[in-house]
Amino acid sequence: MRHDWILEVLADLRSYAVENDLPQLAAELDELTLLAAVELSNLAAVRAPMQGKGRQDLAQ
Repeated sequence: MRHDWILEVLADLRSYAVENDLPQLAAELDELTLLAAVELSNLAAVRAPMQGKGRQDLAQ
């Protein structure tokens, strides 16, 4: 997946929040990480069947 970098950014932000005694922010980032993982998974699932199809195939 080419969007996996966002999960790394969220993990870094969560680490920062934990290290700097920001527990609410860390908890929110946990939730956002789960949301991002689900959306990226869904995005991959939607795009997978389209792999190898040209614009003409998608229009049908």
